Amino acid sequence: WFASSSADGGATFSFVNPFTRFPASAGGFCCDQVVLYNPRHRIWIWLLQYSQGANGENIFRLAISREATFGSWYYWDFAPRGVNAVEFLPEGKRAVSAGADRSVRLWDLVGGKTNAMWVGHPTAVHAVAVYPNGKWVLSGGEDQTVRGWVTASGKQTGVWRAGEAVHSLSLSPDAARVLTAGPGAAIK
Repeated sequence: WFASSSADGGATFSFVNPFTRFPASAGGFCCDQVVLYNPRHRIWIWLLQYSQGANGENIFRLAISREATFGSWYYWDFAPRGVNAVEFLPEGKRAVSAGADRSVRLWDLVGGKTNAMWVGHPTAVHAVAVYPNGKWVLSGGEDQTVRGWVTASGKQTGVWRAGEAVHSLSLSPDAARVLTAGPGAAIK
């Protein structure tokens, strides 16, 4: 679960320890991280997951650095309640989440806030998937449906029956097929 960075195109790497790079939060860094670099904007985006704290909070830390050398960081901690899944949009500056509150939310990761909330499922949303071009989002939920959304407007584009609750959702690389998984033993 360690990271490394290179400032010379991969010729050499420096060790970066996510356990000690930032002050501790909740139960401490635990198990997952994603690091993205956007060269056009010269910005590093580091998303870290922390262990559950004593009060039951599960912290996600979003850290941003505008230095080419992986240097000074600004960071924000999020303790989402009832977030069941999250996916990056292709540009790396936004994400979508599936919520126990029946919502699909579009997040501005740089500003650290929700840009939009889309409601269509009558029950909890368990899964989200983003089209490779970022223009559409799929969501799946306890209501046994997969729903399509236009990312720019939040307009719902379709509803498809899955036959069981949708706990996981995945798009093929060409976005021509969708796989769902639920409480049963099969994927569809």
